[in-house]
Amino acid sequence: MAHYIQKYFLQPQESNIIVVPKDAKLLSAHNLKGEVVIYALINSTLPPTIRYDIRVYGVRHIIPIDLSHYTYLNTVRMLEASVVFHVFFRRIS
Repeated sequence: MAHYIQKYFLQPQESNIIVVPKDAKLLSAHNLKGEVVIYALINSTLPPTIRYDIRVYGVRHIIPIDLSHYTYLNTVRMLEASVVFHVFFRRIS
């Protein structure tokens, strides 16, 4: 099995759908040159078939959905920590 780490760029306050192979593992989210990205460990021998809904919300931003079905991934600090985003995900297929 060949594995690698894939990165996905995310938009704050929007539904970000990513499609990954079965058994992929969402690792973390980070600031990459001013953009929020999520990293996933991917099995390169499998086709992408599993969909995740990734949500990114800043401090004091209105959250228009129920996050009780989402898993918290981590917090991303931007601009020397003056802007902070929190990343949540859930599998949708």
